[in-house]
Amino acid sequence: MEGNQERNDKVRLLTALAAYRTALEIQSRTYHTQSLAVVAYMAALEAILPQPRRCHGQVVCDICGDLPRGHNAESHLSAILGGVRGVLRKTEFQKAEKLLRYAYGSYRSAYVHSARTPLQEHRGSRSPMDLYDSELFWGGYQEFDLLYKLDELTHRVIKHKMTETG
Repeated sequence: MEGNQERNDKVRLLTALAAYRTALEIQSRTYHTQSLAVVAYMAALEAILPQPRRCHGQVVCDICGDLPRGHNAESHLSAILGGVRGVLRKTEFQKAEKLLRYAYGSYRSAYVHSARTPLQEHRGSRSPMDLYDSELFWGGYQEFDLLYKLDELTHRVIKHKMTETG
């Protein structure tokens, strides 16, 4: 049984690393798909952190009847926050919680559930020239700060989990 757990841990780690590398690739190559980079960072965190707790009780629907498969006892975001809480100091976690709630709700869910891009990449209005004007870059492009913070947090969580699993 221990061999299965080790194998599962390795698969989760490799899956998280693949999602993390995807986020970095997306983030570094084009400014037209930054919302997708947020989705990939969240996927990396979900892959490596404990999954949402499940309730195996029976759910009954007025229309469908008995639904014997159970349901999540917590949201995916709550599971991510619970996993990150164990990695960071309390003051760091408070900042990370705000970041993750914002990124998960405003970016990840908007893109995954309805293909909405809060960064409005579909407009293609960002000029690469703006990258060379630091005042313009940092003043008007807070989404890049969001991406860098997600990168740093995800990297840190993966590194921590790697040391845990050996």
